Amino acid sequence: MVSNYTVIDFGFNDDWVSANESTDSLFDKDDPDYKQWIMKYLESEKRTVTCLQEALEKNDYYKIAYIADMLYGHGTSVGFPLITLIGKAIVLSAESKNNSQISVLISYLSKYIDFLYNQQ
Repeated sequence: MVSNYTVIDFGFNDDWVSANESTDSLFDKDDPDYKQWIMKYLESEKRTVTCLQEALEKNDYYKIAYIADMLYGHGTSVGFPLITLIGKAIVLSAESKNNSQISVLISYLSKYIDFLYNQQ
């Protein structure tokens, strides 16, 4: 059977942090203010994942694309380019109303955010 969607392999493994190498020099990651700010950001993104899941349950592709576009717009800006990539992939999947792929991408996003949160 041929699937009607493409699975995007982000290569998640224990080296997820390496996806952030391009922005590492922008932030002093030992600064307590940075750590506090990042924890708040990641907590916010955990709520974003919940919003995406709820929108997917309702097949609300406009809301999915809107939320994912925000991820796409700020992931790299705050030091997490992989969030940007996942956000863009969710936007494209929402445009094609590909529930299976959106679900996989939301799962990837959730796992990545949990990984980052546990690294702080």
